[in-house]
Amino acid sequence: MRNDCSFFILVSTLQFVYLFIYLTKCRFFAILFRILTYKECICREFIEMLTGR
Repeated sequence: MRNDCSFFILVSTLQFVYLFIYLTKCRFFAILFRILTYKECICREFIEMLTGR
């Protein structure tokens, strides 16, 4: 069930949406969105690399 290519595109899109939410100062939604994204994630290291943590 691992689709690396589409997963990468999905994660990139989610990161873009997260950045937009963060910049609009809706921090609660941004944090909530990030937690939800994390739960859906299979490759945590990949997400961490993208978020720069």
